[in-house]
Amino acid sequence: MSQWGGNISVDFGDLQANTMGVDCLGKWAILPGRRVLAMVNLDDPTENVHRLTRTSKYDISCVQWNPHASHAHLFSTACMQKLELWAWDDSFAKQVCSMKAHSRNISNIDWSPFDVNVIASCSVDTFTMLWDVRDPKRPTASCQSVCGASQVKWNKVTNNLFATAHEGDVRIWDPRKLNQPVVYLTAHLSKIHCIDWNHLNEQRFSTASHDCSAKFWEYTDHRQDKGMLKSGSPVWRARFTPFGDGLITVVMSTLRRGENSLYMWNNMNLKAPVHQFVGHTDVVMEFAWRKKDEGERDYELVTWSRDQNLKIWQVDPVLQRLCGHDAVDCSENETTLIELNETPKDNSQEATVASISINSIQSDQRTMTLSQEFSLVNKYIPNVTIEKLDSEERQCSVSISGGKHKADVTISFPMNYPNIAPPCFEIASPTGLSTSLIKKLHRVLTDTSQKSVKKNLNCLEPCIRQVATAFENMTLEERKTPDTDVFPPIPTSYHPQHTGYIQPLPFSAYQDFQIPFPRTCGAQFNSAGLLVLFARSKEANKISEKTPKALSELATMSSTNRVRNSQSSSGFAMYSRSPPTPKQERMSVGQWYTIQSKRQRTKSRTFKDLQEAKDKVPKDKKKKSVKLEPVRVYDTLCLLRVNRELGEKYRLDTGNIPAMCEHNKLEAAAVGRKDLVRLWSLIPVMCSPNLAPSPNPDDGTPWAQRPFGRNMLQSLMEHYRKTFDVQTLAMLICVFWDRRHFNLQAITSSGQSLKKSASKVSLDYVPANKTFMNPL
Repeated sequence: MSQWGGNISVDFGDLQANTMGVDCLGKWAILPGRRVLAMVNLDDPTENVHRLTRTSKYDISCVQWNPHASHAHLFSTACMQKLELWAWDDSFAKQVCSMKAHSRNISNIDWSPFDVNVIASCSVDTFTMLWDVRDPKRPTASCQSVCGASQVKWNKVTNNLFATAHEGDVRIWDPRKLNQPVVYLTAHLSKIHCIDWNHLNEQRFSTASHDCSAKFWEYTDHRQDKGMLKSGSPVWRARFTPFGDGLITVVMSTLRRGENSLYMWNNMNLKAPVHQFVGHTDVVMEFAWRKKDEGERDYELVTWSRDQNLKIWQVDPVLQRLCGHDAVDCSENETTLIELNETPKDNSQEATVASISINSIQSDQRTMTLSQEFSLVNKYIPNVTIEKLDSEERQCSVSISGGKHKADVTISFPMNYPNIAPPCFEIASPTGLSTSLIKKLHRVLTDTSQKSVKKNLNCLEPCIRQVATAFENMTLEERKTPDTDVFPPIPTSYHPQHTGYIQPLPFSAYQDFQIPFPRTCGAQFNSAGLLVLFARSKEANKISEKTPKALSELATMSSTNRVRNSQSSSGFAMYSRSPPTPKQERMSVGQWYTIQSKRQRTKSRTFKDLQEAKDKVPKDKKKKSVKLEPVRVYDTLCLLRVNRELGEKYRLDTGNIPAMCEHNKLEAAAVGRKDLVRLWSLIPVMCSPNLAPSPNPDDGTPWAQRPFGRNMLQSLMEHYRKTFDVQTLAMLICVFWDRRHFNLQAITSSGQSLKKSASKVSLDYVPANKTFMNPL
């Protein structure tokens, strides 16, 4: 995988913008901050910048320019529930109109690529709306889903499709018929952060999700994805390249830092990215492609990061070929190399020579010089300090710290690096790191560098990151062993009030750093119909400090308390004690609230007040601690539509309908269901043999047309269907079940579908031993 930095980089540290938009002509980029709208001329981003003052106190969540060249001066912004349309004239932005219909914050907007006046907006209020900017008072159309939408994207090939993302699901809509989606698919098990349609194939689109994957789909055959790439972190953005068959992805690291690059993939081989854009020091928030002018062979990628830097990257034909794009023109070097081999013996030899020439050029251009690599190294790697980067001497000095240990690494690069020539490493430890650990670190550096130089790739930053991670893990293991010193050396001038001493954190604090703090209040239903409630005590609610984010806070607090208790003792007794046991290292949630409550009470009390309160407390009185409220359990079966007691005691005997109804009537009366008492009194009348028709269809009224016949049964079932009483509805179906002619769909459908010929129903023969009638 090749790596390259941005060609142009501009710092806008005062903006604090969360998104970016590039116009369809590739001239202007907008960076909307909270107080300022910055319009950056991409031809001269360092000098030509216009700053327009904003009066809103809320951030702009998304911004997009009109994709049509005839209306390239228009752009739209979304802030809270409001959508605004602006016009830009190269020096001043004027608000054209404001559109508001959403009841919750707008999550995404997208202009139609086929209609200059239509824009779509989606929100967490479950609505996706289509707007015509010529009539901004109300949306022209809208569609609703069960949950809110996070993304909306128009199809780039056809005008009659757009897609929306709802958590892990995707719905594809036709704007001409918005009562239901055309396609509904479950794409991911986690939230979808991005949707993008292919610019050549109207059926293909991609999804990027929080489950650390990006998938490819075809909406006409959406039962199975057409490809998937996996990354080690959640995928924030995944969009098709405007050339070849490639994809650009941005990941957002939640557990470790440093994943600040963009990755380019070839969609024909998703095992590993083909290129990495390195240079940002924080997560990339947004990126967009500039329009390529006629005659230009390079594409330009514009990125905006949380580090408030705008970068413009040149994507030359060599990188374009990595995505399967065949450039029309050839460079001078390629032409010369092909001309040198102009007289091959056969066509296969000619193809081989041309292929070797192109591959050699790709290898040369993908490799950076040492000075370029030094300029692009991330200097904000945790626990790493880069002390020296000298391209003339071809050396790099790095200091790595972990716990109480430190290691200094000197890296020397040979002249033909990285062409199958790995750098040399020298490791020194001023804190006396063991020889075995130094050998392990040297092995990590050697293995990492050799893997890269075998492919003629630069390896400085990968080596630094690998050795920093390995060093941290090794020192943690060393601190975990009981033979190592838990406490630092005794200070020469120590006294009980010494404040410069810092107790090292126990190993459990590092283990629990990513574990969230236990919940202290909440409510949960279980499958048995019970509601479990737990909450904090009144004393704990009075604590002004916030609940910690991680469980490691308990270990930190325990360590601090040991230091305070030791400082209150005389001399250096704290250093003569043995290291704390695992039980001493950990602290319960109740103890944490006890300590915080004591601190809260002592903040506003003087020493004299504390002494007087201490004298008043009897010696035999035990100390009270802040205890959590007991767990409370409530039975919620009474709130459900299904009665468990009736389900256990109901009787179902279709051979003796009167006896069954009498038994069920008594059970319904026992639980206070008067409506069911009347129902079980009515069923024997409906199933009476006296209502059975004569074998002669012309003799008597059919059962279906009697007052207690089919209409009565239909009304009863419709009533319990509307009240969601599934239990009673199921009992009715079982009672009136005819194994030969029962049609459940006809009973539960609308009244018009139930109006069938009564004469045909009356022709059904009822055996003499049957005590109930066919309802249809």
